[in-house]
Amino acid sequence: PISLSNNKCSQCDAKEDLWICLICGHIGCGRYLSAHANSHYEMTNHTFSMQLGTRRVWDYTGDNYVHRL
Repeated sequence: PISLSNNKCSQCDAKEDLWICLICGHIGCGRYLSAHANSHYEMTNHTFSMQLGTRRVWDYTGDNYVHRL
């Protein structure tokens, strides 16, 4: 299990609605906060990100949740 208590956005230190890049491990906040996870995708084209807590995987290219990897 992923411990949420120690994780924070690498840019704004937010501790909620966190997403981890499945390519490099970058942790950023979601689009309803400061959208640093999405900014990471735009800068790197790292397509897949997983929401910490729910473990749902987002595909930025398809702009939808992934049902299978």
